[in-house]
Amino acid sequence: MPARRRFAAALSIGVGAALLAPLGLVTGTAVASPSWQPAALTQDQNGTECPVRESPPAAPSDTEGLAPGEGPPPPLAVPDEPVGGERLGECGEVLPEGAPPAPADVTAASWVVADLGSGEVLAARDPHGRHRPAATMKILTALVALRDLGMEDIVVGTPEDVAQGGAAMGIAANTEYTTRQVVNGLVMASGNDAANALARQLGGIPATLDRMNAVAEELGALDTRATTPSGLEAPGISTSAYDVTLFLREALGNEDYLSAFSSPELPLPGGALGPLVNDSDLLANYPGALGGRDSFTDDARYTFAGAAERDGRRLGVVLLRGEPVTPLWQQAASLLDYGFALPAESGVGTLDTSPPEADDAAEAGESGDASAAGGDADEPVTAQDQPRLADRAGDTSMFGSFGLPLTILAGVVVLFFTVLTLRDRAARRKAAARRAAKQREEAAKATEDWLWPPPNQNPPQQG
Repeated sequence: MPARRRFAAALSIGVGAALLAPLGLVTGTAVASPSWQPAALTQDQNGTECPVRESPPAAPSDTEGLAPGEGPPPPLAVPDEPVGGERLGECGEVLPEGAPPAPADVTAASWVVADLGSGEVLAARDPHGRHRPAATMKILTALVALRDLGMEDIVVGTPEDVAQGGAAMGIAANTEYTTRQVVNGLVMASGNDAANALARQLGGIPATLDRMNAVAEELGALDTRATTPSGLEAPGISTSAYDVTLFLREALGNEDYLSAFSSPELPLPGGALGPLVNDSDLLANYPGALGGRDSFTDDARYTFAGAAERDGRRLGVVLLRGEPVTPLWQQAASLLDYGFALPAESGVGTLDTSPPEADDAAEAGESGDASAAGGDADEPVTAQDQPRLADRAGDTSMFGSFGLPLTILAGVVVLFFTVLTLRDRAARRKAAARRAAKQREEAAKATEDWLWPPPNQNPPQQG
C-alpha cells in the first residue's frame, strides 16, 4: 500500500475512534465523566501570564471527593470581553495611570479594592483570575436567603446542621431560630451549620445551588460556580476577586446584612455557643471598618472580604489565595489605605451588575420571562427554570460540551479527505499528460529514424 494511503487509513481509524469514543462505541471503551486539566498558560494584552484564566489551580489535596479517574466539570466559559472593562482582563497588577505602586505586603494571587458607592474598581491584581472561594462564597448564600426567605420565618435546627463541623454559629438540634438569626450566624461566625440550615429552608442543597448560580449570573459574576452553600471544596467550585466584590457590594446594600456584618455581638437565644460574636480583626482594629472576615481551606488557601467607610466613601476589598506572611486583615487594611489615598475619580474598571446579554441560539430553550432567569426575589429558581445553569453546575452531554468539538473535528476530516482526493486526481492527470507527451516524443523519434533526410533539414551537398 502506498505511504499516502497507509497514512489516510491510519487517520481514518484514529478519527473514527475519536468520534465514537464519547458515545462508548469503541470496543473496550466506557463513557467516562468529562474531565479537564488546569488551563494552559495564556497571556493578557500586556504579555503577562494568566495561569488561572479558565479554572482555579489544581487541587493539592483530595478534598473535592473525586472518584478515581474522575475529573471536575469543565471550566466555565471565559467571556470574550472582560466584565467591568478591558483593563480588568489583565493578569498582573491593574493600577490607575500615574498611581503609586500597590502595597508590597499583599500576598494574594488576586485582589480588588473598589468604591462600593460609585462602583469604580480603583485597583486590582488579576481580578478575573479564578480561584476557590472558601467562606467568601457565604456572601452569595446570604444574598439568596435575604432575597428569598422571610426574616422572621422559623428555622428548626437539625442534627445534620450540628454535624457540619468547622466554623459554626452554634445551632442546637430541635431548637427554633428566626431566619434573621441564622443569617447573622452565617455572616458573623461564618457558620457552616448556618449555611446548611438556610439551604434546607431554601428547598435543599441542589435548589439552593441553582439559585446561587442564578443570582451570580444575574449580577454578571461569570467566574463563579457555587457547588456548596458553605464554600467548602467540591468539584468545579470557582469564583474571582471581581465576583466576590460584586457580591459584597450587593450584600452591603441590604440593611440586615450590614447589621450582621458590622455588629460586634448579637444575642442568640438557645445558641449552643452563647451569643453571636463577630471576631473580625478588621472591625476591631481599622478606623471606619464596616466589617471583614478571613477564611481558609487547604485548597483555597487564605481569603478575605471586608469594607470600610471614610469621609463619605465606602470601599470594599477582596483577597483570594493569599498567604499570612502578615495577617490577611492587615493586608486588606493596606489595600484600603491605598484605595482611600487614590482620587475618587480614578479607576481601572467598574463593578458591572447589569445582566449579561442573552445568547440567541443557546437561549432557545429558555423562558421568555425575565423573572424566570432569577430576577424575581420572591420565587426561588430551580434548575428547571434555568437551562443555562446546566453548564454552571457542570452538567455535560454528547451534544452539549462535546457537540461543537465533534462537529469541528468532522468538518476538518471532510476537508482533509476532500483536499487529498483533489490532489490525487490532479496527480493522476499530470501523470497521464506526462505519459502522453512521452509517447508523442517516442513516435516522433521513430519517424525521424525512418525518414532521410530528417524533416526540415537540407540534404547533404554532393561532391
